[in-house]
Amino acid sequence: MAYTTPTEWSTHVLVSLDDNGDRLRDFLKSDDVQKLAWERHGFRGASQLGTDSASRFGVPGIAERVPAAVELPNNDAMQELVGVVGGK
Repeated sequence: MAYTTPTEWSTHVLVSLDDNGDRLRDFLKSDDVQKLAWERHGFRGASQLGTDSASRFGVPGIAERVPAAVELPNNDAMQELVGVVGGK
């Protein structure tokens, strides 16, 4: 496994545009879903709640923690993106 130093990753973006989007966002951020994502797929959420060592996957060289994340654009930039994607 090759990692750059420092290792960086970008967060998965979900832009909620209505109540259904809000419910989906809250569901995906829930502790139960974050734990399931780790246990079944190795997805490391921000909280890393209930996670055990990455050695559980039996793949040598996996980093235990991702030390840095690329932040989302500020609200003005996100609104511009929503306008472009939404055709406004």
